[in-house]
Amino acid sequence: MKRKIASAMIGALLLSGAGAAMAGSASAAPHTCPSGNACLWGDPSYKTGVGSGATSRWIKFERKIPNLASFSYAGTSVNGANTASSIANNGTAADPETATAYFYVSPNKGGASIRLPKGQVSGDLRKASGYVPVANQFNDNIESAYFSAWR
Repeated sequence: MKRKIASAMIGALLLSGAGAAMAGSASAAPHTCPSGNACLWGDPSYKTGVGSGATSRWIKFERKIPNLASFSYAGTSVNGANTASSIANNGTAADPETATAYFYVSPNKGGASIRLPKGQVSGDLRKASGYVPVANQFNDNIESAYFSAWR
């Protein structure tokens, strides 16, 4: 009887450990922004458009974009000014220049801004969140973006 109880306990521990391991590996990154960059997407949930490759149709930068009107989402002709609905900061910790990203409502660092620390994201700019203080204030309303060292 003791052997059955011990065996059952070991089995339960193994199953709970396997479940925890599966849960950890199943949680993939919510975005595809390359390391060392900050990215903008035209739609919520880190995508631009639909279909294959939608998550890779971003505008990415390592330093700054003074005017998003000069940029289009990768693989599209969609202009970047006043079209972003999700953002991510995937800057690298070893590089202090990419520590914090700022997204502004006007060209050349003008107007209101979102301060997005390294590793943080906003998957839907239509909603208020920890880094987006007012719902819809920045959705389809970003015109420039800078990392902290380039402000």
